[in-house]
Amino acid sequence: MIVSDSTTVSGEWHFAPIGSPQKIGPQTGDGKLVGGMNGEKVWIELNSGVRNNNLQLNGTSAQSRIDGQWTWISYDGIANQGMFHAVRK
Repeated sequence: MIVSDSTTVSGEWHFAPIGSPQKIGPQTGDGKLVGGMNGEKVWIELNSGVRNNNLQLNGTSAQSRIDGQWTWISYDGIANQGMFHAVRK
């Protein structure tokens, strides 16, 4: 993830499912991410070019990690959501 100024976030994501998860949305594989920051608050869209099948991350940044909630927004609205923990390598 790259923070290009005080509010803009961009980068790449690479995710693989663990086990046999159900109804997880389009967040497996690889892609580009876009988002923003305001203080410690971070929001990221994993499929930013797709409005009706997007995965959004909303969290709080502390040191080299982000903790928060992911939401899969499908054609019918919120399809699933859960918690996430990301650590910068």
